[in-house]
Amino acid sequence: FTVPVKPDLVNVDAEKILLAKKQDNKSLNEYVFQFFHAPLYVDRLEAITAASARQQDPGARKVMIAALNDKFFRLRMTAINLIDFKNEALLKEANPIFAELAKNDKSTIVQAAAIEALARQKNPAYLPVFKQAFTGQSYSVQGAALTGIALLDHTEGLRLAKTVEKESKGAARQAVMDIYSGAGGPDEMAFVVKAFDNASTSERFQMMESFVMMLGNMNDTDAFRSNFKKVTDMIQQYKQYGIGHQMLPLLKMLREQKINKAKESKGLSNQLTAQAEIVSQEIKTIESEK
Repeated sequence: FTVPVKPDLVNVDAEKILLAKKQDNKSLNEYVFQFFHAPLYVDRLEAITAASARQQDPGARKVMIAALNDKFFRLRMTAINLIDFKNEALLKEANPIFAELAKNDKSTIVQAAAIEALARQKNPAYLPVFKQAFTGQSYSVQGAALTGIALLDHTEGLRLAKTVEKESKGAARQAVMDIYSGAGGPDEMAFVVKAFDNASTSERFQMMESFVMMLGNMNDTDAFRSNFKKVTDMIQQYKQYGIGHQMLPLLKMLREQKINKAKESKGLSNQLTAQAEIVSQEIKTIESEK
């Protein structure tokens, strides 16, 4: 089409009704224009995705910040998840919005995502936000808030985890498991073991990282051996799905943890070295399988 000036945007299939694989060659400026002027969800999703790849650009930053307040909660979620946390200028502009979303967003999953975005920065200034969110009714919000508190104050995180351990579910239960696995004593470890034993297969796989983290903090070799067998039994049971190879990074991390602790602790060196060898044998078995 011949036109007197270059269009700000050519939006192919503007109504999003064609069944097709579309390859656009739009410039970033065109995607910025699309975000603020094209009316549909998919228009803005395309623009956010394009902007996320070039967040140093002022136009891209403008899209990412605006997307945090988009009327569709899934686009707010997308923007939160795609924000570049290494971009200090963008993060400085985004943090007040994260805090507002954490406190007041109508979507609890957006609230939880915003809390997680603040928590990963480990900034004590956001501790009041986490504590307020912890009192909410949503398990996803409560779990994110509990994790944020524990990252800043292990003792307080452990204390609060104990207040909700019995009724916690979903993300809140996972947060309790993570805290207990990383910083708990014998009672907390017993809780993690019981939760793992009573869980369904899919729930056990979701808990696996926390469970292995707990094994890393377990000193008694007999207890370690019996609980590590629960992991190896699952690896064997679901070997046809390649579970063992998927778990290798986690097992290698556990082995390194035991080796390092053995070097640091003279009194427990023999037990921890023996545990590291148990893990090594499982790693060798998995690596020897095709």
